[in-house]
Amino acid sequence: MTAPIVPPGAVPPGAAAAVAPGALPGGTRGQNLRGILLFVMAVFCFAVMDTLIKYLSGSYDTWQVMFFRAFFALVPLAVLIARSGGVGALRTSRPQSHILRSLVGVVAVFCFFHAFGHMPLADVYAISFAAPLIITALSVPLLKEHVGWRRWTAVAVGFAGVLIMLRPGAGVIGWTALVALAGTVCYALNILYIRHLSRTETNAAIIFYFMTTLAVVSGIAMLPVWVTPSLPDLLLLAALGMVGGVAQILLT
Repeated sequence: MTAPIVPPGAVPPGAAAAVAPGALPGGTRGQNLRGILLFVMAVFCFAVMDTLIKYLSGSYDTWQVMFFRAFFALVPLAVLIARSGGVGALRTSRPQSHILRSLVGVVAVFCFFHAFGHMPLADVYAISFAAPLIITALSVPLLKEHVGWRRWTAVAVGFAGVLIMLRPGAGVIGWTALVALAGTVCYALNILYIRHLSRTETNAAIIFYFMTTLAVVSGIAMLPVWVTPSLPDLLLLAALGMVGGVAQILLT
């Protein structure tokens, strides 16, 4: 979740008054539609990435898979940076926010990658479906966004759907499931951080600092458990990282 992610939809000075609200490409309706489309594309890319993670996690440690995820994601990210104005797009006045967001993101990635390796994908996804509910609930106190009764009703219905899919007591809930749930909470916080940072930071900066942190942390942690990948696996690990990078750009 290359660039610009959202077309500027610029309007000449004085022209806005002659156009109905929502009719502009940059209007609220257009932005919502683009956001929905980008999110759907991101989910598809993440699904491909998750399938590769599931396949590779039987041969490689979670930290090593995370490292390749971050390292090869730098390829599409480099394209985004170049098209966003070069290194200047990485300037930030909020390094602390980037650090916090990146650390929360690293925990989320570890939890999900670990869960993918030890649970059926369907079960992990069932748990992760709670993320939109958490995001909606926390967007009110953290982002001061308004959530009407219709959206709260959708949240309640969605939460009931999650419980039905989880089927508590049917063997889904366990320690690994709790790890997946922790990852879901961290993912929700990560999305809120992205939303908050996007008000002042470029997409390139938001993704770059996260990917750099993920690569450094996982690169250090994987050293004791490193396994040299075969050529076919290396190609799959590269594909995993690049697809994940594209997904991260679309999501952001």
